[in-house]
Amino acid sequence: MDGFWFWWTGFIGPRPFRPRFRCGLPRPCPPSSLAFRLVSGAANVIGPRICLEGRMLMSSALNNVGRGLNIALVNGVTGELIAAQAFDMWAGEAEELLRFLRPLHEGTLVLVASFDDPATK
Repeated sequence: MDGFWFWWTGFIGPRPFRPRFRCGLPRPCPPSSLAFRLVSGAANVIGPRICLEGRMLMSSALNNVGRGLNIALVNGVTGELIAAQAFDMWAGEAEELLRFLRPLHEGTLVLVASFDDPATK
């Protein structure tokens, strides 16, 4: 019965089509902007997702996420992925995260989604 409304809704038949836009957003983004969606993980069960312009940059399906902070660096003009990495801030060291972020320059977007326990440091 997933494709049908129930009788108490006043309509029996297929559900109305609800269009989805880039990254599954309910509305289109304004012109000359980048569509993105960040979804943090649920406990240590469901991994985080980072989507930009309809392309999945980080997800469990791509096998590029991990416990802690999941960070994707993106060129803010072209939308190209520069780098993506997961940082375990529970057992790992903050220096590794700092080395990753130090070479940032103006115009770089930093997209972050957490998974499990994001930090103790």
